[in-house]
Amino acid sequence: MLRAILITLMMFAAAPASAGKFDDARAAYNQGDYSTAFRLFRELAKQGNRSALYILGVMYDNSQGAPQDYAEAAKWYRLAAEQGNARAQTNLGLMYDKGQGVLQDNITAHMWYMSTAA
Repeated sequence: MLRAILITLMMFAAAPASAGKFDDARAAYNQGDYSTAFRLFRELAKQGNRSALYILGVMYDNSQGAPQDYAEAAKWYRLAAEQGNARAQTNLGLMYDKGQGVLQDNITAHMWYMSTAA
């Protein structure tokens, strides 16, 4: 849980400035308004925004704006990971490594870890 929070905070600190809904969602998240952030990130995720896909995974992983649900977190991490989001690939690898929300599978975990190196 702590790793996901730290990764998310690093992502927000390093994210390039962009206008619109993503900035609004990020501001709500940083202010602890997780229900608003969740709603806005979900809208962006439906449009295929890979950062929003990843953040929804984090929010489900850490019960921020939604009930903690490892299977749902894995779903969103997978969608972002398939678009090349390295943080999502790492978190999905960790979920397979631990069997959180997915069946424990060292081979699949290794695959996701290795995809971050590509």
